[in-house]
Amino acid sequence: MTHTNVLLLEDNRPDAVYLTGILRTSGFKVDHAVCLAEALGKLETGAYDVGVIDLCVGDSEGLLTFMRVRQAAPLLPIIVQSGMSEETLAIQALSNGAQDYIVKDRITPVGLTRAVNYALERRKIQQELTASEERYAVATRGANDGLWDWDLRAEVLYVSARWMAMIGLPEQDDRISPTDWHARIHHDDRSALAAAVKSHVDGDTEHLEFEYRIRHEDGTYRWMLCRGLAVCDVHGRPYRMAGSQSDITQRKRTEEQLIYEALHDPLTGLPNRTMFEDKLQAAVDRMRGRRRERFAVLFMDLDRFKVINDSLGHVAGDQLLTEVANRLRGCLRPGDTIARFGGDEFAILLEDVSLAVDTHRTAERIHEVFARPIEIIGKEVFTSVSIGIVHSLLAYTGPGDLLRDADIALYRAKHAGGGCHVTFDPALHASAMERLQLENALRHALRQEQLVVFFQPIMDLRTLAINGFEALVRWPCPERGLVSPGAFIPIAEETGLIVPLGYWVLKSACEEMRRWNERHGQEVTISVNLSPRQFREPDFVDCILEIVADSGLPPRCLTLEITENLLMTRQDQVAGMLQRLRDHGIAIDIDDFGTGYSSLSYLRRFPIDRVKIDRSLVDGIMKGSTDLKIVRAILALAQNMGLEVVAEGIEEAAQLDRLKGLRCEFGQGYYFARPSLPAEHVPTLLEKIA
Repeated sequence: MTHTNVLLLEDNRPDAVYLTGILRTSGFKVDHAVCLAEALGKLETGAYDVGVIDLCVGDSEGLLTFMRVRQAAPLLPIIVQSGMSEETLAIQALSNGAQDYIVKDRITPVGLTRAVNYALERRKIQQELTASEERYAVATRGANDGLWDWDLRAEVLYVSARWMAMIGLPEQDDRISPTDWHARIHHDDRSALAAAVKSHVDGDTEHLEFEYRIRHEDGTYRWMLCRGLAVCDVHGRPYRMAGSQSDITQRKRTEEQLIYEALHDPLTGLPNRTMFEDKLQAAVDRMRGRRRERFAVLFMDLDRFKVINDSLGHVAGDQLLTEVANRLRGCLRPGDTIARFGGDEFAILLEDVSLAVDTHRTAERIHEVFARPIEIIGKEVFTSVSIGIVHSLLAYTGPGDLLRDADIALYRAKHAGGGCHVTFDPALHASAMERLQLENALRHALRQEQLVVFFQPIMDLRTLAINGFEALVRWPCPERGLVSPGAFIPIAEETGLIVPLGYWVLKSACEEMRRWNERHGQEVTISVNLSPRQFREPDFVDCILEIVADSGLPPRCLTLEITENLLMTRQDQVAGMLQRLRDHGIAIDIDDFGTGYSSLSYLRRFPIDRVKIDRSLVDGIMKGSTDLKIVRAILALAQNMGLEVVAEGIEEAAQLDRLKGLRCEFGQGYYFARPSLPAEHVPTLLEKIA
């Protein structure tokens, strides 16, 4: 059991005995001192819970006695006792921190016990309050928040030192007027904050919580999160509001940075597709609300970007895209929006365009700025842009249809040769739908093996005997009839269907030729066209060799035809692939030879066996001297290098005679046979030459 220790300072022995008896009877442990000096000595032990002291003792008198005890034990609750004439001194002691006082002639056991218990309770409450204040102070410092207390009736705002420090004010006063507070709030946030405060005071919201900007003493604005709660009187009327203020500036900056990154392209700093579509939707909404606010969308990509990126590397490609973005920015008016969609695709939203001619002027300006060379990694490169244009005059409801039609127009601009712009009209959409339907039908035809391989003979012009055949794929569609290769081959190229299609044609042609040769005991060659797209496949050469081996056709009976365009990119890789094929005995032809800018240089760099003179040059040898000179030069160079030459597109006897006179070895064309000879008719031709 713990006892309460009482220090009794009393120099009158009868009074000391009386008081000690009362206290001990009440369960207190009493230690008696007869003078102030003795009491001060005992207090040094710190073992007392309460003090009962007489103000007038032998070695001290009056208020000084209390002050000396209080100085020795500042936290000790003290009850002073005095005579009737000394009651004024006792009251002064109360004002200086005494817990209670008793008058000697009026002391009763109940009164003294009550006074001691009251003093002890007051000390407990004081200790708890002190601990609470300490916890509150620590929590406040830990939270790093500024506190405020708003007297709504007096219109005074009490703020903590941290609140003042948040906005750079010195700790001179803990009060400011609400007017001064609101004057510092950002103009765009004042009315909204006032509305939030009013809503809470009126009882519409359970608490106040609002983010706003406030001006710092250095002139900048800091973001604050303000929380508060109103206190109401007995009548339910708010008279006070208190809360905290947290500095959320860094959080806001982080949020803004995340939002920026989510809506902008990291390479060029331009808005990305998401942000562009948001702005485009807003433009559509304005257009539907007010018909006068017309706009236009320009969708574009770079011509030859892949060539530059593949030849100079991705670092150069990134530099090119950055410079493209800078040049496009310079072509626009304030208020227009340019975005990068990814890769080399860009989009422009032209706001408030009154006439279609304004859009075309912008497109022409873009073409002009890209007529100048661009310097990247110390090299000058040239690029142009293809642009698809859509005007808001058509009934659009959202960005999706707009961008779809702009992409359709861009597709037409690319197929027109690039470096130009095409404006969308509904006929383009119908054409695009037809193309999509044709693509789907082609996929179905490949799965159902509806395509067939036809053959056209390649003739020895010296003997007019068949030297070999060229395999040509045809599509007899049940719904569309015979679909022209000019219609479905480009779709197959763009969609990648050309890869499985090309392998199927090669397999079919090799198997047919192996059967024909075995039946007639000959080694007639078969020529099969390859697509540049096939050369992108990592296992392309292995697939070719596997197909040939599975067919049983000797590799020396196969010729693969490539175009000059293939030789313009990835030259080292392509040369390596062709050499592997040639090492296995497969011959390599260059198809459509003579139409490129540097065709003759390929004969030296690549493993080529034969060149095929393009039909446009064959057609021209009877019409003009230029084409005739080119054909003569090709024949002379090829013969000097030991290469064979095939003339394509021979349609007339005069062309045949002219080519014979030029000592051209081989040829093919309508004059001999159309490119539509079914496989079942080939054996009949072979029997004639057996």
